[in-house]
Amino acid sequence: MANDRNVDEQYRSVLRDVLKNGVTKSDRTGTGTKSVFGSLLRFDMAQGFPLVTLKKTNFRPIVHELLWMLDSVDGSYAERGFGPHNIKYLCDNDVAIWNEWPYKRYVEQNTDLDYLVRDLDADGKESYRDYTLKEFAAKVKADDAFAHAWGGLGPVYGQQWRYWADGVDQVQDAIDQLRSNPDSRRIMVSAWNPSDLPEQLLPPCHYGFQYWSREMDLGERLAAAGRTELQV
Repeated sequence: MANDRNVDEQYRSVLRDVLKNGVTKSDRTGTGTKSVFGSLLRFDMAQGFPLVTLKKTNFRPIVHELLWMLDSVDGSYAERGFGPHNIKYLCDNDVAIWNEWPYKRYVEQNTDLDYLVRDLDADGKESYRDYTLKEFAAKVKADDAFAHAWGGLGPVYGQQWRYWADGVDQVQDAIDQLRSNPDSRRIMVSAWNPSDLPEQLLPPCHYGFQYWSREMDLGERLAAAGRTELQV
């Protein structure tokens, strides 16, 4: 991990700024927020992953979510129709980050008895109810048909990054440009596609990213060569 003290101190600085200068605003959850515009945190990735340690953070779900967004998971998911727009892979790996939004849609829209829980009371009288959120995730994990019916999120991050309209793979394009024209100022990946926003259960929070590169110095080249030798 990166220098924890540096990461946490930058994070604290932003929190102090929000508390001191933030403006009270409404939000979609109804809890209310204090907000400032345009905070910036800088991290040297050569020092490791910038993980905040001021609160309990599970690193494993972060890795799985990024692999899912990049559509870099087991190819069997794509073969079964579970791309980076469906929570199936996440549920299979016990990552609950995205479950809330497809679950809400399921509760609001489902009318199929096959997708409800059948309960019997002490007198043998039957009733039906929606799955709980935990049961919903377990059902997505266990039942491909249910996952296809209710696990979709719409064309969210991974769909935009890897399968933009007309088949544009922004991630691969960025890699190709870094190899062929690394000084370009146009090496960008965007998740913000206005035409697809109405179909997304949750629009992007981070809308895009841009690459900037420079030549490695001798020490960096030797370190990279050493890592390559270790991998071989």
